[in-house]
Amino acid sequence: MVWSGGFSGVGHPRLEFKKFLASQAKPPYERIVIHNTDAPYITPPVLPPKRIANLANYYKTQLKWSGGPDLFVFHDDRAYLGSPFGKSIGCKGWNGNSFHVEAEGKYTTASKQDPKIAVSEAAKAWDTMAWITAELCLWMGWEPTPERIRLHREGATTHACPGNLIDKTWFL
Repeated sequence: MVWSGGFSGVGHPRLEFKKFLASQAKPPYERIVIHNTDAPYITPPVLPPKRIANLANYYKTQLKWSGGPDLFVFHDDRAYLGSPFGKSIGCKGWNGNSFHVEAEGKYTTASKQDPKIAVSEAAKAWDTMAWITAELCLWMGWEPTPERIRLHREGATTHACPGNLIDKTWFL
């Protein structure tokens, strides 16, 4: 396994992300796959750049993958870079042909955290996920259809990623 690199820990707010996309070669992707980290928190216990480094280590040393998702989302209104476009890994059958965007958090059950904080932070993460998805669709020249935007649970997986609290119709 040769590690593809990336995972810079750099987070781009929306306008910077649009500029970043314009500077990149478009990968031969067909869809965007929406994931979640399944971490039992919305706000990581470390700052996002450190969390990105931790995730890179997880994909590289524990899973022994050559890469991970293209992008990560936390509650801070930024798109964090993961594996370079064209080299990402996220789920069987959709590797090499899809953007993989990973939101921090666990969306299978309501949070045990303070509900007001958890809901507001989760909403911020999913608002960020929505604008990232919209910007990727615009950049690639795609309509945001159910076929272009897939939830990981619609593919080859053994779990309900990104969680059964995320409704696809609502997200679209």
